[in-house]
Amino acid sequence: MLIRKKTVMYLTLLILISCPSAYGQTWKVLLIQGFDHPWCDDVFNMMKAAGADLNMEVRRASSKRYKSKALEIARRAVAGPDKVDGILFTPFKHIGLDVIRIAESAQVPIILIDSGVHKDKSEETGNPGE
Repeated sequence: MLIRKKTVMYLTLLILISCPSAYGQTWKVLLIQGFDHPWCDDVFNMMKAAGADLNMEVRRASSKRYKSKALEIARRAVAGPDKVDGILFTPFKHIGLDVIRIAESAQVPIILIDSGVHKDKSEETGNPGE
């Protein structure tokens, strides 16, 4: 499946719109990926290019399929002086809702890409588009 730059730009724009206080400054956005793969490289490179067009610094971190590492990356991303302004996350191993909670508790906008929250958790989060 190919992701077009236009689609990535829309995702990035959604993060920008979700926090109006960020207008006029460079936004720090972190893409948290569950594994390393050429497809992940393509997604990151497109997001980085789209982010540059929108005055955003897009960085990424890979948890290498470790749930605990992904949660730690998310916790560090939303705390301290280098706190990010937004998170893009590719959920894996049913931890999407946990990362959403981490981001929400720090009032950091988050968008899940490539996958949704596990269907067992959809009662709590709603279905896509709700």
